[in-house]
Amino acid sequence: MCVTSAAAALSSTYVGAWEIDHPMYGYRHVMAYQNAPQNLAEGANCMLLHLPAAEPLLPEYLLDTADCPNLLKQMAASKTSRSLSTRNIVPQQVYVVEMGIYHVVLLNEKTPEALEMALAQVPAEKRPAIAPELLQFYSTHFPDYPIVLACFNNRESKQASPIVLHFKPSDPSHLFFNLLEGHDGGPPQLNQLVERHQVIIAGSRLVEPRHGQFPVDLFQSPGRT
Repeated sequence: MCVTSAAAALSSTYVGAWEIDHPMYGYRHVMAYQNAPQNLAEGANCMLLHLPAAEPLLPEYLLDTADCPNLLKQMAASKTSRSLSTRNIVPQQVYVVEMGIYHVVLLNEKTPEALEMALAQVPAEKRPAIAPELLQFYSTHFPDYPIVLACFNNRESKQASPIVLHFKPSDPSHLFFNLLEGHDGGPPQLNQLVERHQVIIAGSRLVEPRHGQFPVDLFQSPGRT
């Protein structure tokens, strides 16, 4: 499940969230997301992923997963470096990182001006047109959440490497999963029933470890939400 800026077909979705103790940043939450996107729009497209971060997202929070494209699949199955091209557009606010089929935008400031400056750094063939009402949806419902934009334009469905990013959580006691659904370019309809199709992976040190291993649980989401 995710939200796109235009028509798209998305399959093989994995959503993950867990805790880590980072050697430099300390206690962090991790967001992991992967699917096989196919752009159905005439122009470029992007996925929008919002995060309950307590501070602006920085490029170094993104992990390079190019050499481990099956990371989330392997985690789900078990139930248990290249340099990144980075451009600093507005200090501590907006960044663009090239990762595989994506150009990933870290949008810490959800204003039309910041979005315009960020998308100007995305190659024209991957630069999406994001409806003002879609940006306003996130500003209204998640005013303090940064947004990750994964810009793409592949015409055939292609399995992308996972997007994995660690961040300082605004609420350390809750893990967060991106489960909003909307593939038509408009704001998600929060009262609409949609088919659940994703695999959800969660891990927390707040849960009693089993057999001396870090607790990782797998949830295959059936039915509707």
